[in-house]
Amino acid sequence: MKKLLILSYDVTIPFEYMESKSKNSIDVFKFYLKDYEVHSFKYNDFSIKDGIPYILNNKLSSYDFVFFGFMSKETTLSTIIFEYISNLGIPYMKYGNFRNKDNKGYGNFLLEKLNIPYIPSFLFCKKSKHNLEIIKNLNYPLVLKPIDGSKGDNVVKVDDFKSFKKIRIGGTSLLQPFIENDGDYRVFVINNKIELISKRKRKDESDFRNNVCLGGTISKEVLPDNILSKIEFASNYIDCDIIGFDVIIDKNDINKWYIMEYNSAPSFFLFSKETNTDLFKIICDNIKLKILK
Repeated sequence: MKKLLILSYDVTIPFEYMESKSKNSIDVFKFYLKDYEVHSFKYNDFSIKDGIPYILNNKLSSYDFVFFGFMSKETTLSTIIFEYISNLGIPYMKYGNFRNKDNKGYGNFLLEKLNIPYIPSFLFCKKSKHNLEIIKNLNYPLVLKPIDGSKGDNVVKVDDFKSFKKIRIGGTSLLQPFIENDGDYRVFVINNKIELISKRKRKDESDFRNNVCLGGTISKEVLPDNILSKIEFASNYIDCDIIGFDVIIDKNDINKWYIMEYNSAPSFFLFSKETNTDLFKIICDNIKLKILK
């Protein structure tokens, strides 16, 4: 029987997940991969001796597939493990990415290289005199966000330069034009194929953010082919297997659209439930295909 390693992805699911009837992600893996021997370990279960990674007392080479979870939290170990299994030809999937590539700043840089529409951004790390001169002359309102944030945390709308100067900058950040919208879109791509298009819409106009964790709603939606083709094209150049692209369309001009960011570890359980799309099963089907190749 083929042995599968699920690495640091033992998360609690906040509802009965589709067919599996479980609230534990490892149980879901075992449910959909019942023909395989599924093991679950964390990064701190690893040690490396003479260049060979071990999980407790087992060599990593004894596994036929590795699913990487939350790689950015343990970049050094995940890098070594990734390079080791790549040299052995062991197939894998990555939920997340290495820390230096797992942020909004790098994402915008990559989209620029690919000539993909994204919200024009000013990336900076402190309020230097030079940076303030540039920021002073930007067109307001703007959205300020940290490059490594999630769930809308510390994302604020800035109406003018005077307001900006009062904000404490905690680290490398982005300033972007505020795009008027009636919601934004989360497009899930798994192994370079679009599997779900959903729309997030804010609870009311008291907040400009559409994040679900802030009360936003989810619905299954469609997007024009010209947007979807660009997203699929971009996914081929992004070093991720599971990607959540966030797309926004200008409320005042529907021909203007932008990728706000892409997420290498998008939370998909709630989107699956609300749209009746079993993304976990799709991921497991992709794992089976990778093992059979």
